[in-house]
Amino acid sequence: MWFKEIIQKCDAIVLPAYIAGEEDINRIDHLQSINKDFNKLFHKTIICVNYKSLEIRKEYKDKIEKLFNNYFNNVDYIHNKTNFTNVRSLCEQEESLIQLCKSRNYKFICKTMDHVVILEEAYDLELNNDSDFYYTNGIGAQRCLEWENDIELIANQTFFPQTNFYFLDVSKIDYIYDLEEVKEKHLEYDENDKKIKLIDPEYKFHPKLNGYFVCCEDETGKMATRNKLKMSDMIPKDKFKLLIQRVIYNSIVDPSFKNLSTCGILHYQYINQPINKLI
Repeated sequence: MWFKEIIQKCDAIVLPAYIAGEEDINRIDHLQSINKDFNKLFHKTIICVNYKSLEIRKEYKDKIEKLFNNYFNNVDYIHNKTNFTNVRSLCEQEESLIQLCKSRNYKFICKTMDHVVILEEAYDLELNNDSDFYYTNGIGAQRCLEWENDIELIANQTFFPQTNFYFLDVSKIDYIYDLEEVKEKHLEYDENDKKIKLIDPEYKFHPKLNGYFVCCEDETGKMATRNKLKMSDMIPKDKFKLLIQRVIYNSIVDPSFKNLSTCGILHYQYINQPINKLI
């Protein structure tokens, strides 16, 4: 099955978005102008939008709908009123999208982000016919080092599905994020934050308090394992081994490969910086 054939199986493309002001409007406009042909392959779209504040929501709600409507088909919106400045918001957005799709009895969906771009090369990917979850693996130089840069071991043992882009049969899963557990971790995070501020009132960033108290990749992997899904990495094994070699050689720490394309799937996080091809 080719990449385009899994697209044809999808009931919808879904994504979270975040708007803090005009810069995000311009960013999304630029990225989706590149991605328009891919987006239009899906008949239905659901977008969950968070805003920096209620004032920003009021100012940009209509504008962001007009923008997305230009680049996607048949869009339904979830416009949230609450936003946390950490990973809790992303978990809630993504879980809202998944549960809405389940309530509509959708099967396959494409889950993406407003900063993922699909290049022409991706359409050459050949996928398994019978999987429930098509993902791409992430790996960073530190993990490779922990496994003594053993490429065969890393290639065979890595299961760290990236959450920026995947295809998933939502009819075969229960949930991705336990939102009550996410809430509890958020409360713990806030308590730790308060303690550190008492010690150092001037601190702006602490490595233990970076806002990512939930590992989205771990939770997505647990979802796939818990629900006994048939899983396929969209990146062929030979290409993944080459990817590992380049991660090691270039000391690439971030397993989400920002501004690096992998077989035509591009995590285009920084639009003012150059992009490169990893594999």
